[in-house]
Amino acid sequence: QETNRNGESSEVDDKTAWELYLPPFQAAVDAGVGAFMCSYNKVDGIDSCSNPKYLDILHNKLGFRGFVQSDWWATHSTSNAAGLDQEMPGIGSGDSGAVPDHAEYFDALELHEKSAVDISATRILAVMYRMNLPETTKCSPPNCKDYFLTDVSTPEHVSLARSSAAKSVVLLKNEGDILPLLAGSIKSIAIIGYASNASAFDPNGLGQGQGAWHTGDYYSGGGSG
Repeated sequence: QETNRNGESSEVDDKTAWELYLPPFQAAVDAGVGAFMCSYNKVDGIDSCSNPKYLDILHNKLGFRGFVQSDWWATHSTSNAAGLDQEMPGIGSGDSGAVPDHAEYFDALELHEKSAVDISATRILAVMYRMNLPETTKCSPPNCKDYFLTDVSTPEHVSLARSSAAKSVVLLKNEGDILPLLAGSIKSIAIIGYASNASAFDPNGLGQGQGAWHTGDYYSGGGSG
């Protein structure tokens, strides 16, 4: 949830966790996901990025073989040994608003458990090589500006985006068998909502939180994803 996300604690008993909340994570693991991101909130009173119970469940009971990355400034302790593998955004990370300038928890002085560092490095590198990133990565920062700003609005990309959006729609109730729509029985269709008439998102425009990244015809670029 977004409300009070930096301090809220989600309280969940084991039965509810295993029957309701963990099955989607298990499904993602079974599908071969390479990474998970831990969030800002607490779970049972413990920051999710340093929660040994749930990080252990993820790594050791759900069969996850990838790595866990923190959301931006969601790391509040040196939690590498608890199961967090990567603190983000790296340089300048740590508690948001901390002095001086977001002190980092994953630094050379704090990461003193060598075995935990080795495990995290192995998890991250294993995913990189499983995805063949060394051979397929198009550029390496800071030499990526031209690649990131390339116009990829080809007919093929537009078709893929349209197909993905259509396949992502979930019908909860087909009351009165109104779907599928038949041309002979429909006189007009109302498309309602700000996004239905919004201008296209400009990937070359202002950054997140400063421009219109969340108001385009397709909601684009919001959050750490």
